[in-house]
Amino acid sequence: MKKFYLLVITLFMIVAFKQSSAQSWTLDSSFNSTGINKFNFYNNIDRLFGSVLQPDQKLIVVGLSKNGSFFQLCVARFLVNGQLDTSFSNDGKAYIGMGNQGSIGGIKPNVKLDAAGKIVLVSSGRGTSSQDVLVARLNSNGTPDVSFNGTGSLFIDVLGTNTQPDIGTDFDFDSFGNIYIVGTTGVSPPIDNQTCVLKLSPNGTLRSTFDADGMKLFNPGAGNEFGIRIKVLTNNQLLFGGDAGAGNYLMEIDSTGNQLSSFNGTGFLPVSFSTGSDFAAMEIDSVGRILLGATVNTATSNIGVARFLPGGTADAGFGTNGKSEFTVGPGDDVLTDMKLIANNKLLISGYSFSNATGSEDFMVAQLDAAGNLDNTFNNGSSNFMSAIATGAVSDQSNSMEIMNDGRVLLVGTLVISSAVNEDCGIIRISNGQPLNVKEINITKGIKVYPNPFTSELVIESADNELISIYTYQGELLKKIKCANGFNYTNLIDLPLGMYFLRNENGRIVHKIIRN
Repeated sequence: MKKFYLLVITLFMIVAFKQSSAQSWTLDSSFNSTGINKFNFYNNIDRLFGSVLQPDQKLIVVGLSKNGSFFQLCVARFLVNGQLDTSFSNDGKAYIGMGNQGSIGGIKPNVKLDAAGKIVLVSSGRGTSSQDVLVARLNSNGTPDVSFNGTGSLFIDVLGTNTQPDIGTDFDFDSFGNIYIVGTTGVSPPIDNQTCVLKLSPNGTLRSTFDADGMKLFNPGAGNEFGIRIKVLTNNQLLFGGDAGAGNYLMEIDSTGNQLSSFNGTGFLPVSFSTGSDFAAMEIDSVGRILLGATVNTATSNIGVARFLPGGTADAGFGTNGKSEFTVGPGDDVLTDMKLIANNKLLISGYSFSNATGSEDFMVAQLDAAGNLDNTFNNGSSNFMSAIATGAVSDQSNSMEIMNDGRVLLVGTLVISSAVNEDCGIIRISNGQPLNVKEINITKGIKVYPNPFTSELVIESADNELISIYTYQGELLKKIKCANGFNYTNLIDLPLGMYFLRNENGRIVHKIIRN
């Protein structure tokens, strides 16, 4: 007879970074001995942009490197200790051809894992005779996945004229494994940059169910539009955003490409800060509010974050009329990434000018749920800044990852001499005790079996509800639709450790352990 264990000690969410006056964020010496890893691909012009953590906490990064006269798309994987993972493409590095790509201005490749754990990349490259969207997929060992387009990579000429530039910048997956890509396409005459959204099947075929040919252009603003970020929502609807003229925008469409009137009446929402701004990042919090992050182009650039209710109305409970603008360093601040953490706080990253080094340094800072800089983050400070290279080198963090135990990784480029000598850089920081879990004793809750578990977890639920699995620091990993009765779910993809189950009302959390 199966025995079920009731978790009588349930955790009231939230799991959060533990902030105390005794804890400061410092470089993590368990990462490559110093907390820093500087490396090259071809030791010429090497730039890092996107990153993703595998369930086993190995770090995958993607960038660009010049080999002779042309650039290649480059991928590297690192062990938790900060060393290259030699089980990945023999030496920890893999390369993908971009055609005769002689320049890389505006190209910022991104990387994510699909449901099968394969590595998907989106960028831009030289197709037959034009600048095209480039999509590639690698197996977990770093070899090309030939089940994707027969070769593991695909060039897409959006207009089909072999004349206009196409750049892919971000992507996401729907529940069927389809890949939605957002980017920018040039339309002429005259040259008018428009946002493009593409829908690919898991094998790399354009989906005709999306605007008939799998591609659609959007030009709702008065000026040039650039697609920067995209997320698949519930019911496989899409939220994407980017730059429109001197400001920014958000749009919502359905899975066929039609704008949704439920979002701001038209599916389109223009966003402006105190002056012109460059779109950088987008998140959706636990109650469906949308956060947009940008670099605001003031005399010394600042950071701006706006928050909107699900329908597109500005959230009056955030900043001033839904927007917060602030400075981190004494000079220019540039935002490149942001992640939601517990209690709907926001961790932001990028680079800021430092008086100590006289140049830009990697930067991470924290905002509270009301949009204020959170001075509890780093021993009385709202931010952490770190120089990687010595001398007047511009250290530019372009992406951020948060590990299951709360340690933070920043990934980017060290500009020694722009477009002449640039290196790749990664840092990992820790505050020693990143978590604080508040416990209360209650007896109501779902039943789970077994706990600890190895691969399959059984959840007994009294109702039909949605169960969410969170990491230590409150990052949502997956959602499970549970019916009344016994629900069997395979969680072998989770790395060993402790996780939290939260039911649909958001108040009750259960601790589970995979060993």
